[in-house]
Amino acid sequence: MIMRIAVITETFEPDINGVARSLRMTLAGLLKMGWQIDLHCLQGSGEAFAAQFAGVRLIPHRGFALPFYQDVRLGFTRPGYWGRQWREQPVDLVYVITEGPLGFSAIRAARRMNLPVISAFHTNFHAYSRYYRMGFIQHLLVRYLRILHRYADLTLVPSDAQQNQLKEMGFEHLEVLRHGVDTQVFNPQFRDNTLREQWGVHANEPVMLYVGRIASEKNIECVLAAYQHARKTLPALRCVVVGDGPQRSSLGKENPDVIFTGALQGQELSRHFASADMFVFASETETFGLVTLEAMASGLAIYSYDLAAAGLFVTPANGELIEPGNAAVFVEKFAAFAAREDIQQLGLQARECAVGQSWHAQILRLASLCVQVVNQPEADAQALTH
Repeated sequence: MIMRIAVITETFEPDINGVARSLRMTLAGLLKMGWQIDLHCLQGSGEAFAAQFAGVRLIPHRGFALPFYQDVRLGFTRPGYWGRQWREQPVDLVYVITEGPLGFSAIRAARRMNLPVISAFHTNFHAYSRYYRMGFIQHLLVRYLRILHRYADLTLVPSDAQQNQLKEMGFEHLEVLRHGVDTQVFNPQFRDNTLREQWGVHANEPVMLYVGRIASEKNIECVLAAYQHARKTLPALRCVVVGDGPQRSSLGKENPDVIFTGALQGQELSRHFASADMFVFASETETFGLVTLEAMASGLAIYSYDLAAAGLFVTPANGELIEPGNAAVFVEKFAAFAAREDIQQLGLQARECAVGQSWHAQILRLASLCVQVVNQPEADAQALTH
């Protein structure tokens, strides 16, 4: 069944984050299946994607940056807009990706019009609040998110653990749709010894890598503390941090021996992944953590808390997991991990695991769920007549 769907998102390329990257791969897959997409995103995003693929109708919306986190933008609520839009340009289904004001107004309007709706839960915004001295509003954010997703026929989450957590919080109609990874883009073949030389690293000297936002909720301070502790016994160890965010300046000053590259995309990002030896990640707020799977596809050994994607895919054969919440243990045990002689072998096993996590299977599952939701009213009506 080929459909026309409205996709509402407040983050898309050129934004650099896991949600934007995942959404790009998902929509590209649906378009190749012949679907048509009305892409509602913020001004300044989506143009390159729409130009690349036929079947995309790009509709930009105005937005604003969060005052305490300028890298995050939200769209303005548009309560009267959606009814006019969908009467003039009918769609089969509404797919709400992000949970800001734009997404909330769209999902409410879709429900009023009896349009089938799927929502996605990609980001633990309620958990972020405690990292910005706003923990007192956490229960309000949970209530807001619960109300928003209650309007959807189905809410997609990226892992079983996230599904269980949300069920305990009172969320309903949850389905797991895992992310995939592009193993051609993230590939050990992009390892670059010239880049390693620029880092001041000789052939057999280890490099640890962090990729992601440089922000409090990512707990990057723990990663850097692990690095500084390991350097006491492994002075050849180097640390490369890829990304940008509100903490970049302060952490750069505090850690002058760490290489901060800023945000990277495309082949440059692929080169940096593949040219390191191990990926170190201490975030405790991930719903999935696509960056972990990208690191595995790039042939890196993984050192992480036992959460999200790491909890799903990391084993003793390809990395090491630490019990969440214990920063002291995370820092203490990393030195021994970084010094392991089999780091390269762990990376090979990580690559092998990632190769089995294709996007194709996840896109087919999403298409099946969309068809199921669209056909559900018809199935319910038929059930009432029997």
